[in-house]
Parts: sequence; structure tokens; C-alpha cells
Amino acid sequence: MHILIISNIEWSNENAFGNTISNWFEGMDGVRFSSIYCRSDLPNNKVCQRYYSITPQSILRHFISREKIGRKFTLDASCVVPAVSRKSKERKFIQFLHRHNIKFLNALTDFLFRTRRWNNHQFRNFILEDKPDIVFSFVTGSTSMYLLTEEIKHLVPSCKTVYFIADDVYSAHGMSSRRRIRETICFADRVYGISPMLCEAYQKEFNVPVYLLHKGCHFKGSFSPNSTDVEKITMVYAGNLQYGRDDTLAMLAKEIAAYNQLHDKKIELKIFSASPISEKYATILNDRVNVFFEGAKTNLEVQRELSLATFALHVESFSPQWQKVVRYSFSTKITDCMESGSLLFAVGPSSIASIALAKEIPGAIVADDPERIREVLAGIDQLELTERRKRLHDYALENYSIRQLQKGLYSDFRKLCLEV
Repeated sequence: MHILIISNIEWSNENAFGNTISNWFEGMDGVRFSSIYCRSDLPNNKVCQRYYSITPQSILRHFISREKIGRKFTLDASCVVPAVSRKSKERKFIQFLHRHNIKFLNALTDFLFRTRRWNNHQFRNFILEDKPDIVFSFVTGSTSMYLLTEEIKHLVPSCKTVYFIADDVYSAHGMSSRRRIRETICFADRVYGISPMLCEAYQKEFNVPVYLLHKGCHFKGSFSPNSTDVEKITMVYAGNLQYGRDDTLAMLAKEIAAYNQLHDKKIELKIFSASPISEKYATILNDRVNVFFEGAKTNLEVQRELSLATFALHVESFSPQWQKVVRYSFSTKITDCMESGSLLFAVGPSSIASIALAKEIPGAIVADDPERIREVLAGIDQLELTERRKRLHDYALENYSIRQLQKGLYSDFRKLCLEV
């Protein structure tokens, strides 16, 4: 079986997209992978070797200098590309545009892909040589993903299209993008969604089956609960500070500071994030007494910190504005927390899918109201932490094992390939 992954960003274990894709497919036997993506940065994963890169910049330069569009290359999946080789001015520029909410880049990229100049002899040869059985992509509102899939399906009519919905993309876009999203979902051979709430909502909206697909947990070795007989309790948050999550972390930080003034056993909060702290929270989220902002770390470093923590944190905003944006999302941080072996502490409204699910996880602690944060901290000494951690780990082992997930995914794909 051959699976072609299409994405806007490179397949790298250092970004959320690549990390999730590798989680699903690394170690899956009997499958060959290739990747088409719309960036110039080099991929970094242990799964895929064959790549085709199309960048909006190369399409734009083509009109000026007739530069060739598209780059076909291979990388040994067993080799790690040095970080310095993966960095680019393009990435920094895109991060700048997203940070300052500058929208024209998306409009320009859509226009350039509509010219179809990327659909040249080299691109068609890559697809015909590859001859994928399945084309797999995330559902987005981008023109590039839609047009690439359309052309691949035209060149290889027998291939099946499989899509994954990671966020409430339909509500987040305008009319033209919504039309593309509707066509994508309605004509797909199979559609997956990240949370039960999202699957239910999109099934109702588009009248097609949407199957649950979450990130799985890797369990290495036997489970040994962290010691709780220490002078301090550590909480670790690893993730972005967007969508109002910094507001919730600030609430928690204030309550931790108040708790530490009254108790001998201290609570320490560590934050690992590539997002910069806003001026509003510059002090409270990095006072170097109760809260320590440690910036960005590698996945391995983050996993180690989560596994050493008393509590792995997941937070969402209580603001109605941000609740609407992330309401159906199921953060991969929930599975990262379950995988760590530490206790899960989730803070946010239960109207958001990830918080609603956290409330159903045995052993997890949830504060779904700002007032509950103080209540949880006040009773933290009375919690049976070791027993809670064991219950949470047993639940994760039964329901989120990566091998179990991969087996089901492979079976789905194999059946799809056999359908006429």
C-alpha cells in the first residue's frame, strides 16, 4: 500500500502536523510513504523518503525569471537533518505574518496556485511514478490543498482520498473557502475527526460519516508512578499561548502564588512554549519564584519534563470568543499528558471538546470554572495522587495505545483500497 501525504507544511517531528502524522504512521508495516508540501524547509521524520516541494515563492519567481517550479528529492528516513539546515527565512517570515495577523499572504498564495503553473511535466511525472493508493491530507480552507488533490485524483483516478479534520475549519472561513471545504468533505472516500464533538457536528452539517481519529500514546517499559513524597509539586505546561490560553495560565499562576504563601509544600509551574509572553503577563508568567517560563524545547526535552512532573497541564480559555474558535478541538496535549505517566490537570470550560473529554478520564483533575482552580489547589495535599495516576495510566493503555490505533487505521485503509 502506498500513501501520499499532502500538506502546507513540511513533515517534521518538530511541528505539530509532522509530530501527529509520525505518531500515526511510524512503524506501520507494509506501507510506503511519499509527501508533497508547500514549503522550502526540509522534512525531518523517520517514515518518509520521497518528497516533492512546491513553494508560492517559486511560482511567483517563475513569472519573473521563468524559474522552474517544484523540487523532487529523497531523504534517508533513518538520518536526522541538522536543525541549522532546516531553518529558513521563509519560516521566520510566515511566523511574523501569523503573529501580526497579516492576511494577504493567504490570498496571494491562493492566487498563485490558481494559475496552475505548478502543474508541469515534473509534477505529473512525480505523481505517475508514485501512483498512490491513498491521498491523505488535513481539511483546510486553502486553495493549494484542494487543487493538488484534484489534480492527483485526475492523474490517478483509482486512488482514494482520506481527510482528517483537526479543527472547526468550516466555521473559521469565509464563503469561498467553505465551498471548497464542503466539496472536499462530501466527495472524500473517508473522513476522520479529532474529537467526538467535532465528528457529531460535521456529520450533521455535511450528512457524511466522520470517524474518530485521535493521537495515540507510546508506552515504553513498565509503569512506575512518580514519587509524591517531595517538598514541592510541579506542574508543566507545554504548548502555545494562543487562543486565550495565556489568560487561563495567568489565573492559575495567581492562585499558585497565593497557595505558596500559605503552605509549606510549594507548587512550581513550568511553561515550555515557542510563543512569546505578552507584555500583559510578562511578570506573572515568569516571576522565577512560582512560575518559570522556559521557552521552546525539543520534543524529547518536553517529554522528559512532562514525565517528571506531578501534573501535566492542559488549559483552554474561559473567554466566549476563544471558546467558539477551539470548541471542537481535541488538543494533542491531552494524549501527550496521558503518555507522560504524570497526572492530568485540565483547566477550561467543559464546552470545549478537550476539557469535556478530560472530565471523563479516570484520575484526571479538571477545573471547568475559574473558581474551581482555587478549590483544587486548596485540596491538593488530600488527593491520592499515586492511585489517581495509576487509574489514568490504565485508562490510557486500554484506549490510546498507538499500536491499537495503527492497527485500526491500517485495516481501514486496506479495506478502502479494495473498494471498487
